[in-house]
Amino acid sequence: MHYILMNDYDSSLIPRYLNGMIDSVKQVSNTWEYESSKYSFPYDMKEIDCPESLFLLCRGNVGALKFSFYHHGVAQIVSGKISELIKSKKSSIHYSRTLVATSIKDGHVLRDDLGYYYFSGQEGFIDFSRSKFEEDKLGSLVPHNLVLLDKAKEYDFFSIEKSLLAGFLFVSES
Repeated sequence: MHYILMNDYDSSLIPRYLNGMIDSVKQVSNTWEYESSKYSFPYDMKEIDCPESLFLLCRGNVGALKFSFYHHGVAQIVSGKISELIKSKKSSIHYSRTLVATSIKDGHVLRDDLGYYYFSGQEGFIDFSRSKFEEDKLGSLVPHNLVLLDKAKEYDFFSIEKSLLAGFLFVSES
């Protein structure tokens, strides 16, 4: 059995919107503004020239950043403890970097124990012949009954490519 990790917005530790941007360079601005990155994260983590350490550039109202897991777009920001767990278990194809949460106001480090993970989902873990989907108004696949292929049982952590659950982190019961 697998579970899907999602942001728990009922928790005071999880910001409804993480007011920050991932970048390869530390940007500082007393007006709390940043310029867009030259990279397209998380996808460019696949590129050989992507640095091993990245910045989560945080605006003024980012919050306490005390979470251990945050689903961010199609990637995940995790604490060092969860990062170590992912590294110690069997995971599908993924890309990871260390992440330093930094205030763009003054460059102050808010948190330096984070990991940034992108699970590509390219292995194709969905059994489409037995799963049931509905297409929404925008053409996205809404899963009503998601059946995974047997090869998904080989992994403790993985993601899928298709449906509204694309990019979410699946975690084995063990």
